[in-house]
Amino acid sequence: MRLRLPANAGFEAWADTGSGDVVSRFSDAEPIVRDREVVGYRRGDRRIRIDVDTGSGSVTFEPAQ
Repeated sequence: MRLRLPANAGFEAWADTGSGDVVSRFSDAEPIVRDREVVGYRRGDRRIRIDVDTGSGSVTFEPAQ
């Protein structure tokens, strides 16, 4: 799954993938780590809250073009 956000968006994004990776293409996003696993990312003012549950598969957060 790919989520495209405005390039200037501040967000806190959490993902439960079951199996798969959580990836951010925002170079300044900070990973949220739980038990040595990346479960999300934080960026900027965190005004936007995102919760994703894929069950299976990866999630990528990236700037919209």
